[in-house]
Amino acid sequence: MIEMMDLAIRKEEIIKKVAAIRFGKEGYIFINRFNGTALVSNGKVFKGNKKLWEEGIIKAIFRSGETLRLILNYFFVQTSAPYQKLAKLLQERLEEYY
Repeated sequence: MIEMMDLAIRKEEIIKKVAAIRFGKEGYIFINRFNGTALVSNGKVFKGNKKLWEEGIIKAIFRSGETLRLILNYFFVQTSAPYQKLAKLLQERLEEYY
């Protein structure tokens, strides 16, 4: 039990440190769970089950899946292994949500 609490505290500390990292004025790191739940975005730490694509402009962009399809098409025409792997993962996400 104590080990689990220590692990949770360490994870929270790491998330806070990552949230503070910036690249210039507008660059930042974000962390999401595989299900899309936000942990860190734009310097903010999120708790609960908030999915950023379910809000505002992001929701509008991803509502139909068209943006994901455009990104996916770009990745499919790339020949390097990382692009191909990412294309496959995006295709699975697209089929899961749309």
